[in-house]
Amino acid sequence: MSNKISWFTSLVADQVTFLTRGLMALVLLVVGIPIAGALSDDSAGLGIFVGAVSVSIFALVGLTGTVDRLKRLSQSIPEEVQDNASSKAFQGQPWPLFTGLIVAVIVGANVGFGLILL
Repeated sequence: MSNKISWFTSLVADQVTFLTRGLMALVLLVVGIPIAGALSDDSAGLGIFVGAVSVSIFALVGLTGTVDRLKRLSQSIPEEVQDNASSKAFQGQPWPLFTGLIVAVIVGANVGFGLILL
């Protein structure tokens, strides 16, 4: 395997790992905030909501940036492997849909947090 292919696959693996861990953290946030709200008293709702929104903004920037980096990587696949089926599938991913889903989940979760906690 050439150095360029090794470098490319390392970049893709790093981005996929970051995206996976970010999505797992988002799941924990979506599940954990309602539980934290249920276990706290009424006066803590605003503080939990502000914390949840702050973490959500960080997740939004990180996850959408990662999807954008994966999209850019799909456009710069080394020539030696561009004809592979996996390379063609990687290039054909619906990147705007992934970004839209991430935004929709984060905005929807924060609206739900607001309804629950405020």
